[in-house]
Amino acid sequence: MKRIVLPWCMIFGILMIWGAVHSADRTPISLRATATRSSLRPGETVTITLSEFRDSTGRGADTMERIVVVANAGEILDGVSAETPLTPTGNQKAFLVGDGRIEFDYRAPLHCRKKEVKITFFNSLAYGETDKIPMGMTEPGEDIFTLTLRLHCANYLLLQYEEDYLRQSPKLRRDHRIRAVLRVDLEPWIADNMLRVTNLALLEFKGGANKVTRTDRQHMQADTAGVDFYNQLLLLSLDPDSDAIQGLIYEAVPLSIDWHGDEIPEGPPDKINVGPVSKHKPDKRKARAAGQDLAREFPNEGERARRLRRMQRSLTQQFSATQVHPDHLVTTSQGEVYFAGKGKWEKKFSNGHHRRTYHWELFLDD
Repeated sequence: MKRIVLPWCMIFGILMIWGAVHSADRTPISLRATATRSSLRPGETVTITLSEFRDSTGRGADTMERIVVVANAGEILDGVSAETPLTPTGNQKAFLVGDGRIEFDYRAPLHCRKKEVKITFFNSLAYGETDKIPMGMTEPGEDIFTLTLRLHCANYLLLQYEEDYLRQSPKLRRDHRIRAVLRVDLEPWIADNMLRVTNLALLEFKGGANKVTRTDRQHMQADTAGVDFYNQLLLLSLDPDSDAIQGLIYEAVPLSIDWHGDEIPEGPPDKINVGPVSKHKPDKRKARAAGQDLAREFPNEGERARRLRRMQRSLTQQFSATQVHPDHLVTTSQGEVYFAGKGKWEKKFSNGHHRRTYHWELFLDD
């Protein structure tokens, strides 16, 4: 007898039909969704729990049923990615109902341009063992619930730093890569050109380094970073005629790096400064004069005023339209609520390179 071999698309279609018929009366049409927090800051992570999956008769959904989660912004950190997602960013994940409880982490978008995000939950026609119908093939069915989370977008500074180093020869290769993303929460303070830091969050940190020779091959990861110090005020450089924001004064945020491995490779830094990277040669005389002019705007009575003046002395000496670091000048803006700038430094070798990039974005209250 001649053997008949069906193409995969037909097999998948048959399995989908069988799954739909088999579990039609157990397909979830409702669920309960809760989040550990309903209001998030940009880049903040929250745990979402799904439970109480019910079919059309009110019974619990079958363990082999599947739920598809789609977020219109941000990132779903768990689950299985869809091969043909609904959203352009591919932010769509699939989960098995299992024992009736699903937990996953969701991270709010870094660039906060919406007041809220919507996370929608769908059932699916896909059903059964994952070795027969892979989770990546799980497509959304009916929309059964939408969870709305509020975004608190006002007054924060987003800092991004990347470093890439490479030196190689026939016998030796040294390289390291670092990426850090921080959010600095702010609040208006005293004068129109002052914002006070209320919190600093390290949203992302990735690092890797290699040292490769003929007899030695190692790879280390930097998986922790601690904040040693950050300044407590951010000052805005304003146009004297229009009061438009032209730049900002803010000291770099130093992060300690904990490299792990059998042997620490030569070369990668154990501390980075998340801040300006390009060259800057300020005119100290003009900066000192501008700082003295600005100091007159600070309060001059009470212990609080004395502490503030001491804390800001070094910053005010730099405060001038010509003294703002080039990387902290505004290059992009949108109205009166969004400002951004960037900087780049690079050194090329005959056998490699060393690059640093820095990008900041300031979101103010509208």
